[in-house]
Amino acid sequence: MTEVLLKKISLKNYMGAENVEVDFSEKTEIRGKNRCGKSTLMNAYFDVMTGKFANGAAPTNICPVDENGEEKPVKEIERAITLEINGIEREIRKVTKRKYRKGVFIGIETVYMLDGVSAKTAEVNDFLASIAPPETVAMCSNASVFLSTLKKSTADARKAIEGLSGFDIERFCKENAEYQSIYEMTAGKKTEDALKQLKKRLSVENGELDRLNV
Repeated sequence: MTEVLLKKISLKNYMGAENVEVDFSEKTEIRGKNRCGKSTLMNAYFDVMTGKFANGAAPTNICPVDENGEEKPVKEIERAITLEINGIEREIRKVTKRKYRKGVFIGIETVYMLDGVSAKTAEVNDFLASIAPPETVAMCSNASVFLSTLKKSTADARKAIEGLSGFDIERFCKENAEYQSIYEMTAGKKTEDALKQLKKRLSVENGELDRLNV
């Protein structure tokens, strides 16, 4: 089993955080008044880990604003997280570069650094997926995201819960052959479809019992 600990979050020009660095221990409590940056820390973490905010929304409006609500013309927005994975520290840094020409904003570019070295997006995504699937990280962050996943599809919900719990259904069936037929009946299917199949089988068997009784 992979043991992952969050060690540090570093932010620069990210939303309301101009230059913030927070160290974490095995148990760190984040407290503060409203609009002091608690959600910013959480969103930055999931922005890096999943590409989305903690609630599953796209990470828009990450540029800092002035007292009038106007975006500040910063050139780079950084969010970095340091993880300890099985005792080894790894840093993932995500940098959004805002490009200007003669003071006019012309577009953005997002680049990554892995342990201080420039990395391609695919390389970083593969690294993050090796820790845990992004959807699993998102579901662990917010109850509404978890419940939303469960409502989409029974089959997807079953798969999600198995992943979160570390349960391997195929291995379980190999070790407990008596459940193989149930697995085959439910694999990739909605609960409603499995019930229809069972009711149909029950109807056939009841018909056979009636025939034998006659």
